[in-house]
Amino acid sequence: MLSQIDLHIELIEIFFSLIHKIFYCFFDLDILEKGTREALTNHSKALGKLPDFGSLAMSKCVLATLKDCNCGADLISLSSILSVLNTTTLLKINSTEL
Repeated sequence: MLSQIDLHIELIEIFFSLIHKIFYCFFDLDILEKGTREALTNHSKALGKLPDFGSLAMSKCVLATLKDCNCGADLISLSSILSVLNTTTLLKINSTEL
């Protein structure tokens, strides 16, 4: 059986392991500059200027359409509607039903 000190040490090791994994996720998502723990990438700064769309995936899609596809206004409208409705059911409606 583990003593309290051993349990605390194990919990601290788990905590730091999770923090380490979180930083690697931030690096993989291009949010933090590799090799630093504080420097934001230009990509993450641009993401920070967008309104909250409910998920990082949606925000990254909106940013990509703004920068690469020149159709960002349409996607911003659509993602805002989906965020408010909290459903994609609207996309399943046939155009004949409108």
